Amino acid sequence: MKFIPLIWSMLWRRRARTVLTAASIAAAFMLYGMLQAVGSTLALGGKTASADTLLTTNRYGFGKPLPYAYRSQIEAIPGVRNALPGVIVPFSYQDSRTSTQPSVAIDPQMFRTDRRFVVAPEQIKALEATRTGIIVGRDLATKYGWKIGDRITLSTHRIPRADGGTYWDFDMVGLFDYNTELLGEGVSSMRTFVRYDYVDETRATKGGVDLYFVHVKDVAQVPAVAKQIDTMFQNSDNPSKTQTESEQQRSMMAQIGDVGVIIRAVLSAVFFTLVVVAGNTMMRSFRERIPELAVLKTLGFTDAKVAALVGTEALLLCVGSGVLGLGLAWLILKPVSHAIASVFPVLRMGDGVVSLGITFAFALGVVSAVIPVWHSARLNIVSGLSRR
Repeated sequence: MKFIPLIWSMLWRRRARTVLTAASIAAAFMLYGMLQAVGSTLALGGKTASADTLLTTNRYGFGKPLPYAYRSQIEAIPGVRNALPGVIVPFSYQDSRTSTQPSVAIDPQMFRTDRRFVVAPEQIKALEATRTGIIVGRDLATKYGWKIGDRITLSTHRIPRADGGTYWDFDMVGLFDYNTELLGEGVSSMRTFVRYDYVDETRATKGGVDLYFVHVKDVAQVPAVAKQIDTMFQNSDNPSKTQTESEQQRSMMAQIGDVGVIIRAVLSAVFFTLVVVAGNTMMRSFRERIPELAVLKTLGFTDAKVAALVGTEALLLCVGSGVLGLGLAWLILKPVSHAIASVFPVLRMGDGVVSLGITFAFALGVVSAVIPVWHSARLNIVSGLSRR
């Protein structure tokens, strides 16, 4: 502890260089934290997918609906527990330019089947009893000050009403949260769920389903059931494509490439550059202080103590800047995650990302200090003082 003032003064010997180096390291670790948060979030989707749930959509694209008549045919397949229809509705509240929230028109049974959603039993019953009922995410309700019993008016141009209007009235009957045991903390519930039958009877074009949530009784039957569904409709005007939730997520991500590889490539390039920058900074700092280090040895500092001072300086710079960068990433992600929660509900920097980031910062300090530490330990007093 008694050498901390000495290390601190060594670190700030060239203030401008220290500030610029620290800023470079902090920026790199801020980028690391944000990219890793995106990568972890995308990976989380596959890990939390229900193993016994299949998603059936139109083979020709998600925007082309399937007939509602498929429901009874799918449910007649051995091994299928139920097939629940879903329609994606981008409802807006007040200002449609800034408040569009995704909503899914579903069968109320969804909340009794899908473990990812936590809804009070009496609220599920209220949704089943109220055709105009709406279940609202707790975060969204907090944002707009909604409470159970409110009459909420939403609008959408994607699904016009049969009377030509774009406004829909709903009665708020419950709140939902995400299951933290499955998804962890911090998943934003900025969305709503309404009843499929109400939407279908009120809209202009009836009988269409964007996707079916097919729940299978036995996980071992999932591949066979998926194949049987697609075989059943392969020669129809609306052939189906049935996948597990994780398969569909991987398929969607494949359209934009392997995000994990992209993130690793970017971070590898950043950290390689960072090693060069930090190493060059520490080496230049060492060369400038050779006479001072020689004086320390003259005053009785051992080779090991001098080397430890140089190494600690590098670690302090790299780890301190790395922690600063990770902190900035956390501060930036917090408002960003709320801003995009309607389409990207899980965006957070997990504990694993932080601990790995600190490990990287420590490793960066060690690597950048190797050469200066080695030279400082071997520094000859006479040759060092001759540079004064």
